[in-house]
Amino acid sequence: MSLRCPHCGRRYASGPRYCARDGYVLEDDPLVGRTIEGRKVLRFLGEGAMGAVFRVRDATRDCDEALKILLARDPEAIRRFHQEIRIVSQLEDDHTLRLQAHGRTDDDYLFLITEFVRGFTVEELLLRTDRIAPVRAARIVHQVCASLVEAHGRDVVHRDLKPGNLMIEMRGDAEFVRVLDFGVARLRDEAGIRTAEGRIFGTPAYCSPEQAVGAADLDGRSDLYAVGVVLYEMLTGENPFIADDALSTLRRHLEHQPRPPDGPPELVGLVTQLLAKKRTDRPRDALEVQRRLEAVSGVVVMRGPAEPTADLADARARLDANLRESERMVREARGRTIELERRGAALEAEASRRRTAVDGLRQLLDTGWARLQGDVSEALAGLDEALDED
Repeated sequence: MSLRCPHCGRRYASGPRYCARDGYVLEDDPLVGRTIEGRKVLRFLGEGAMGAVFRVRDATRDCDEALKILLARDPEAIRRFHQEIRIVSQLEDDHTLRLQAHGRTDDDYLFLITEFVRGFTVEELLLRTDRIAPVRAARIVHQVCASLVEAHGRDVVHRDLKPGNLMIEMRGDAEFVRVLDFGVARLRDEAGIRTAEGRIFGTPAYCSPEQAVGAADLDGRSDLYAVGVVLYEMLTGENPFIADDALSTLRRHLEHQPRPPDGPPELVGLVTQLLAKKRTDRPRDALEVQRRLEAVSGVVVMRGPAEPTADLADARARLDANLRESERMVREARGRTIELERRGAALEAEASRRRTAVDGLRQLLDTGWARLQGDVSEALAGLDEALDED
């Protein structure tokens, strides 16, 4: 089921029939069931500030894919979407999500179609466990760097590496990592699309110091800093830079030096260097990071695009998908419960106020009735006396 609020436009994969944001009755999502570029739209997967992602079915190739559709209409969003298409179409590494098609819908919405990955993000993994074993974390980062080796070699800077943009799928018994969402990536020094100095893109908790101050000359070492933050978070279960607000978080990237995590010395040393404030103090490139990760005891490097073992991979993917869906439903139910409790408290307060008003009115009527009865009795008594005198 895919639903949409007719008032605010927010989409829901499933859940209650009312929008949690404004209470409107949800309607069937108008995009679901449509055919775009020969693919049938199956269901809504998620949305961001500018667009939404759907699962689609390519009947000719007998496979599922992911449709990303741009819902924002402003020129900057359109420019960035075209740039994402231009960048992703260049990238071919197996650890980078590949572009399958792109175009414009009949009602003038830009879209792109990529591979559909059955698995779970590193962010979802961290929600289910306090921390990740050092060897496992090193294997994950090694594969992320494989994607970055190609991207940086083509002068592409991702600018938004974070746990939510790293997807893990099972291939046999091995975890295979895919890097997602080059939506805020940029080509270094390409004419016409350089980011204006002072403008910040990315997620504050994973921004490099130079990115935090809006530097215009970002390079691959900015992505390596984000890799260091992700690796630190996997090893410790916490992001060392998160503060109460975005500005304070960015400031911590400039000023705060986190204590080294626990783990193999060669891995701890690499994390510390990745988090260096000056980019010149970080590893030279992603290939150097890979080589140093290979020196960590127990790290086994996957060579080549290993094919998934269908039954096991599908079973694990279904389990992870069910876990994600359950977690999402729990979050929505918790939010709905809080909202219902708030509304219930408001209704109870209103009922109490009205009961108080009714009690006051009843008391006023009782007093008035008693006074009226007294006045009538007194008048009757006076009338009786007047009659007796006559």
